[in-house]
Amino acid sequence: NEPGCTLQWQRSAQRDTPWETIEFETADQYACQLDHFAASIRAGQLLAPAEDGVANMQVMQRIVEQWG
Repeated sequence: NEPGCTLQWQRSAQRDTPWETIEFETADQYACQLDHFAASIRAGQLLAPAEDGVANMQVMQRIVEQWG
């Protein structure tokens, strides 16, 4: 069993809040993406949060176009 991941962060940009720690289990991100893709195919539609990924790519494309 592989060790998990730890994220430490503050909720304030002014750094006036205490640090918070969040523990994550490890996961193979590619396997998760493929599982979700296969589930979308079985469902005959994009399952959430697929639209989030599409929206993120559209934003990144606009950034590339602005810098290009």
